[in-house]
Amino acid sequence: MSKLKENYHITAPGSPIETSLVVRRLKLDIGTESYTINPVVLPHQWIDVTLGMNWMTENNMVLDISSRTVQIRSSVTGKILRVHMPNQKHIEPTVNASELTDIKKIAVVCEFPDVFPKELPGLPLDRDAEFRIKLVPGTTSISKRPYRMAPDELKELKTQLQE
Repeated sequence: MSKLKENYHITAPGSPIETSLVVRRLKLDIGTESYTINPVVLPHQWIDVTLGMNWMTENNMVLDISSRTVQIRSSVTGKILRVHMPNQKHIEPTVNASELTDIKKIAVVCEFPDVFPKELPGLPLDRDAEFRIKLVPGTTSISKRPYRMAPDELKELKTQLQE
């Protein structure tokens, strides 16, 4: 492992992660192919390895979500290797807990102190009336062209409205 020049700040569900460690020139074997990767070490995460979009693009990988497969074209032989991902029927329940950020460290709060109370009250209370917009199945959004007017007509309309 070696240190990066600058720390990586990653915002992920749960809590922010900061790291400066990387494993240089790690050999990754997929089928008969070998690849060299430089993974960043994430502390206290249950992630084995995450290959980013840039790395997948550089190595001609195709991700097919619907069939849960990854296609890898060999740079040497040109053959295509298909890796089928297992269908995870049961997902373990998880709870993410994070520490509260000190409100004094948030830039917007410091900029507008008169708007924010000393302690945040929490979630809003349940209301008696619930507001919903019920849509008919198959309804699409309404698209209306903006009404355009010649500059002279617009000027005339503005003067009429002011009178």
